[in-house]
Amino acid sequence: MEKIKYYFLDQKNLSCEDFGGEMVAINFDTGKYYGLSETALAIWNLLMRPRTETELIEALEQRFEAGEHDLAANTRAFLKILSDEKLLIITEANSETETANGAEKKAFTVPGLEVYSDLQELIMLDPVHDADPEHGWPVRKAES
Repeated sequence: MEKIKYYFLDQKNLSCEDFGGEMVAINFDTGKYYGLSETALAIWNLLMRPRTETELIEALEQRFEAGEHDLAANTRAFLKILSDEKLLIITEANSETETANGAEKKAFTVPGLEVYSDLQELIMLDPVHDADPEHGWPVRKAES
């Protein structure tokens, strides 16, 4: 019997917030933060619980009109990006497909994840545990 892969976000070290329609997510394990396009945000939200690739693509097809874009191929490519960024857990688990409940379809655009590492060093600092009374905080740990 062939095993089915399920994908979901590794929420252990992630935090995300919607800032007026623009989603920003931060990975406290790597110090990188991400900006998500509308389509990427839809995939992100669907991946809050385990889904098969087929379930994910079917849910997106209910929400978006693919137009000239290859929805399935672009979704697979985005799953690879999430996996490469260590944001995704791939496992074998049970899941049910979520539908868009007949909502009007939007135009599908290629999902994009904007990766930012310019604040990585600052995010990786631990202001509580790296505090130093002489220098204030945060103080970067000395390299060994």
